[in-house]
Amino acid sequence: MDGMRFATGNFMNVITTPRTIYNMNQENRMNARKELGLSKFEINSSACVGNISERIIADDKKRRMNVRDSSSDILGIVRKYVILPELALELATRPSMLFMGFMSKRHDLALALDATGGQYQIKGSETGKLIQHLIFVYQAREAALTRSEEPYSRKGDYRSFVTNETVVSTTAAKPLSEWVANIRHDVKIATKAFFKEEIDLRIAMLRVDNAGQLSNAVILGLRNPGMIDSQKTYSQIALIVLLRFEGRIKGKCHEGDRVFILKCARIGFQRMRELSPVNIKVCGNHSFEAVREGRKHMENKPRELLAYAEQVDQILRHMAFTIIKEKKLSVTMVVYAIIFSLFERKFIDCPKFTSRSRTHMGHDATKAESIAMTMETFLTKKSEELLMNSDVEMEEMIASVMETVGKGDKKQNFAGMFACRNIIDQVTEEVEVTLPYLYSIAKDKKTGVVHVPYVYFCRGKNASGVYGMCKPVMTRIAVRVQLPSLSRMANPLCIQRMQKYLTPWIKKVSMTAPAITVMVGTANNRKYWDTSASVEGTFGSGKNHRSNNGTTFASVEQLIDARWNESLGSERQLRYEMQRNK
Repeated sequence: MDGMRFATGNFMNVITTPRTIYNMNQENRMNARKELGLSKFEINSSACVGNISERIIADDKKRRMNVRDSSSDILGIVRKYVILPELALELATRPSMLFMGFMSKRHDLALALDATGGQYQIKGSETGKLIQHLIFVYQAREAALTRSEEPYSRKGDYRSFVTNETVVSTTAAKPLSEWVANIRHDVKIATKAFFKEEIDLRIAMLRVDNAGQLSNAVILGLRNPGMIDSQKTYSQIALIVLLRFEGRIKGKCHEGDRVFILKCARIGFQRMRELSPVNIKVCGNHSFEAVREGRKHMENKPRELLAYAEQVDQILRHMAFTIIKEKKLSVTMVVYAIIFSLFERKFIDCPKFTSRSRTHMGHDATKAESIAMTMETFLTKKSEELLMNSDVEMEEMIASVMETVGKGDKKQNFAGMFACRNIIDQVTEEVEVTLPYLYSIAKDKKTGVVHVPYVYFCRGKNASGVYGMCKPVMTRIAVRVQLPSLSRMANPLCIQRMQKYLTPWIKKVSMTAPAITVMVGTANNRKYWDTSASVEGTFGSGKNHRSNNGTTFASVEQLIDARWNESLGSERQLRYEMQRNK
């Protein structure tokens, strides 16, 4: 056995070599193809896909005859299959189209769109590189209000299933928008034949990751003339409508205000429907991880980031926490501005320390609380100033945004930074965030160590763990200075790389903040999740069950067969929703 490589496989606890495991996997794949009657065809060939597609169409006709359905629209599951110049496959069934149309009519279609990446073994036809696999997932009843303390509580199950999917070699917005447009077209055909009414596909809530091309693809594929045409224009429209919604319900937080809040939410939701074919929420978990781990993932980190890594990470964790917890867009924007100002202000005020100055072991707690109270006052005041109190103002701003539609990406911008810019400047001028103190003096009396505590937020948890009370949230940096020191010192956290990194998150604040799910959820009497965690199991199941992936996703035709066998989920959910809403 010396020199021989061994590995443990899941084969009745038998120890075997990697070559043996490979041969057994290959044998399993060939057996799977034989069971489907595909062994005589070349893998991924048009003939092979055509053979399995014909079998599925025959099976579909049989299913329909069993329920006395003589229709012949949207047969089978393969909507498109192209080999050259690149592999492109679109899969969807008639029940899934009917389901999406039915839920669109009720303004209650909530989907998650994600790319699985090159996790599967299917190869592109010419390039030979791993393909991208994008799927729409519906989380059954995920939008229902289920907590007993919430109004209009309803019970529901939480099954998830794939409604549509595509296998492509690129995730560029244009080809993906054609896929979405094809889905829209098929939904119209299916609903006209079944419901005797042509229903246009509209997504009440779509969760995506941080890849902007996915948002652009859905918008381009579903838009009508006069609607927004990119994620940039969407972010601006969403920010305007959400700030107007929060302006309408300002101070309305009592039980008796529920009907008024519902009315305001429906007004905002209807305005969004007129301007955008979809409401988009960037997954909170993706945003949380990206912000929290932002410094760690940077390449060629500047010296300041290496020196103050712990403090920067602490501030970024708080910003990430705000992304998933704060429900008001106006408050989120001011919090972002406060944090951004920490990395932008060039100087901080500092007492003049000498060799005779008294040293301290810690900061002045009273002064820290005073800074927190000042920051709380600033936060409340500026968040209220952001609110829109007039429909005329809202419509004027919407009109200015819509003027940029169709003029190209360079003429369009995200709205977040423009709206926060003045607040960043004001917090730099008006709010003191540091309270430096002399910690130690060198033996030669020429230098000393100054500790610089930063109050980067003003709301924390009390002894009972309740979040929201006025409390200084702080981090601390040690700086060596010459004695006597000046009354101002350079801000150790003035890091341009951090400014550059945080700017995109402020720009897209209306898409990353949970505010959109609050308004749309209130309008539809639903509780939409702020993250895609509820459907990650659908992706994770495929990623983790390696033995299944080895056969199911070894070729296009085997993927088609597997998806057809799983398609009964959309049929069951369609019957459930139709019966529940008779």
